[in-house]
Amino acid sequence: MLYSEIENKLDKYKAKSDNTSILQHNHDLMLIKDQIVDIYNLDKKMVNSLEICIECHDVGKVVDSYQSNIENKKRTIRHEILSASIKNLSDKQKLAIITHHKSKKEIKRFAENEFYEKELQEMASKLDIEVEDIRGFIKQIGRKKYKKLVEDIESILLKGYLQYCDHVASAGIKKIEKGFSAIDVFKFNKYNSIQNQVLNLKDREDILIIAPTGLGKTATSLFWSDLLQNKEKSKRIYYLLPYTASINSLYKNMSSKNISVSMMHSRAEYFLNKMEEDEDIKKLYNIFKKSVKQLNISTIYQIVKVIFSCKRYEMLLAQLKNSIFIVDEIHCFDIEQIALLLTTLKFLKEKLGISICIMSASIPSCLQNLICGELGISKIIKASEEDYKIRHKIYRFNKCILDDLDMIKEDLDNGKRIIVCVNSVALSQKLYMLLKDYKPKLIHGRFNTRDREKAEQNLDSSNLLIGTQAIEVSLDIDYDKMYTEIAPIDSLLQRFGRVNRYGEKGISDIFIYNKSNKIYSEEIIDRTDIVIKNILDKNDGIVLENETQGYLDQVYKNIDMKEYLHQAKAINDLIEDLEVAVFYDSASKDMCSFNTISVLPSVLLDEYENLIRNKRYLEANSLFVNMTYFKNEDEYVKKHVFENRDIYVIDLEYDERGLVQADLMDL
Repeated sequence: MLYSEIENKLDKYKAKSDNTSILQHNHDLMLIKDQIVDIYNLDKKMVNSLEICIECHDVGKVVDSYQSNIENKKRTIRHEILSASIKNLSDKQKLAIITHHKSKKEIKRFAENEFYEKELQEMASKLDIEVEDIRGFIKQIGRKKYKKLVEDIESILLKGYLQYCDHVASAGIKKIEKGFSAIDVFKFNKYNSIQNQVLNLKDREDILIIAPTGLGKTATSLFWSDLLQNKEKSKRIYYLLPYTASINSLYKNMSSKNISVSMMHSRAEYFLNKMEEDEDIKKLYNIFKKSVKQLNISTIYQIVKVIFSCKRYEMLLAQLKNSIFIVDEIHCFDIEQIALLLTTLKFLKEKLGISICIMSASIPSCLQNLICGELGISKIIKASEEDYKIRHKIYRFNKCILDDLDMIKEDLDNGKRIIVCVNSVALSQKLYMLLKDYKPKLIHGRFNTRDREKAEQNLDSSNLLIGTQAIEVSLDIDYDKMYTEIAPIDSLLQRFGRVNRYGEKGISDIFIYNKSNKIYSEEIIDRTDIVIKNILDKNDGIVLENETQGYLDQVYKNIDMKEYLHQAKAINDLIEDLEVAVFYDSASKDMCSFNTISVLPSVLLDEYENLIRNKRYLEANSLFVNMTYFKNEDEYVKKHVFENRDIYVIDLEYDERGLVQADLMDL
């Protein structure tokens, strides 16, 4: 078929319910195609094949059964099957067209459709084109004969780019944003050592950045992204962070600089609703998911879900090709998450040519070696001596933090800004009640989204912040003194970074107390205590930032490679099983296989039901608490059905302290 021969005929037939013609719709897709050629570095073969798919993908809509009732979702025959029946299409092109809306399993149901031959001939007659019966092909694509075809990365990408062009054009989007230049956005009177090293890189290479808090790693990584950009400055940048609070904060910061930026995580729509007052949030978030914005900030799960064959994974995977990846705070991930992340990045680098920058303030050598080995990174950027500061002096007390409440009160009475960090939600809640007269701020993981957001607002309004590990990252805060329970050395170093953040207060005191529970490995805690003793004995308690690597390596001597390899193999098995148009409804559940549950505190049930009745769904969903599911709380969790929505309600007290464990409800 020569497309030029039927082009004018397609102008008579509708592709959309708004009367957009098939011809105009194809032109809209071509407009998007022209932009993604540079963004994703598509070769001529892919471009030519994609153009053919675009030209043919909706041709099957010319039949009367479609044109007479365009809104009908239940059809006698799928238009994709008719479109793919145009003669002389390659198998890859047929596969992309057939599956650009439905899975292989769904499409196969139409293979024996009694209306196929009649409507195929109708299409051929209307357009005066040659067609062929492809029902045999449809039946066979799930069998061994076509296994290589459906698993081929080029087949996956072709379907992905067709779907991408279709989705973006159908959303009315004409322009994919580009032109980001970090050097034009981040202005410094003087560059520090890590920034200078990056700006003077001679090769376009992947890097690992290790530098203390407050040294501008975000700007540095984006300077690096400038070096990896194409001529059009159109490559997508994916900035991955472990926590939604970090993502929200960075998104807000980048938005304030008028950068083309998006954010993606499970609660993003709620926060966008708060930040972007004049926007249609559902429409905005839909744009975010299509990588129309250039800088995309998200959790790792928004990226790695492609490996789990989530719905439309081909389109998501296609958006990652030739992109720039920045992974920050990698020390926060556990061994399962590290395996998931590194194995996915390795696959994307080998198959799709992505570029990678990994960052952290603290990475033990064993983890550095693993990262560099798996991802082929040879360039490590570290801060120079002139950028290290002496900010903290530690003291170690062989008692519980509760024993020194009077000291905390005395510091507060003297006007000091104090941060208290403990290892359990229960203890943080208890301290909050005991120090309530000082109007403290409380941050931990057992608040719902709405109240966690409130807790993180206006932190400067109180001189006392009480929290758990939740304060180790993401919060841009600066206090005068810290009282903390002992924790692994990397966690302690992160906590220290919330005190005297920029080294402008001289030397600040950090008081370290015994742990109150056993959430951390005893061996790791014992090794950390040895490091603390060495700092006290050799440096009179002064924490030397240029010796951080030594502190970490004394505690973390090796990676659990048996567990890592076990997890990596499971991920590689998923990668090998990727097939065009094969999706798994359980993808999200399989990916987040952690022992967590979203629960609604019973005291908020009436409010939730009222919000649902008034269609205020984002606010209703913000009332849920994400929590680790413990068996001893099983008796408090009950399933509840409201307006066809299955939710879990927990009958534990919820108040200004957050969700309170059963044994603390009488506090």
